[in-house]
Amino acid sequence: RLFADLKARYPDVRLHALGPPEIAWLAKKDKLPFRVVLERLVAAGLDSLPGAGAEILSDRVRKILSPAKCSTHDWLGVMRDAHRLNLTTSATMMFGHIETVEERLDHLIALREVQEDRPAGHKGFLSFIPWPFQDDRTVLKEKSGVFNTVTPEEYIRMIAISRPMLPNIHNIQASWLTVGKETGQLCLHAGAN
Repeated sequence: RLFADLKARYPDVRLHALGPPEIAWLAKKDKLPFRVVLERLVAAGLDSLPGAGAEILSDRVRKILSPAKCSTHDWLGVMRDAHRLNLTTSATMMFGHIETVEERLDHLIALREVQEDRPAGHKGFLSFIPWPFQDDRTVLKEKSGVFNTVTPEEYIRMIAISRPMLPNIHNIQASWLTVGKETGQLCLHAGAN
């Protein structure tokens, strides 16, 4: 109802809303497949889906960082169904906390595979945005001593490796809000566009 009301009042607004964890929660709550939830939201006015809640697509990490969010399988499943419905989406990665380098690479591989599975002519993931863990005033930092480990050089390397690892995602976005203007600008020379 909220989406339909917004579209009725503001027909030109684009609703880029609800990430996979919210879709998975709605599906579980109403005992519906992801696709049905997405179809209903699209009928109500949903235009595209953000890549929110991806964190690191590793259940080991997710159980520690965000145990109430959906599993890796469900996050990827929501995106697959969104792409089948021709909903444009984005993908994110929040890194620099407890994940391993291998888990970072597995995350990129999973995104590449979901993008590869999209139907012909569908955009799927329009962009990929990696960003470092923002540890200021978090429970992880204050109670567990987990803090952001990403240096500017490491962030630039993540952008650089994302370009060849994700050849089927056109836009690699530098998160200048989290890494600063200077590092964000350098990322334009490392594969970000």
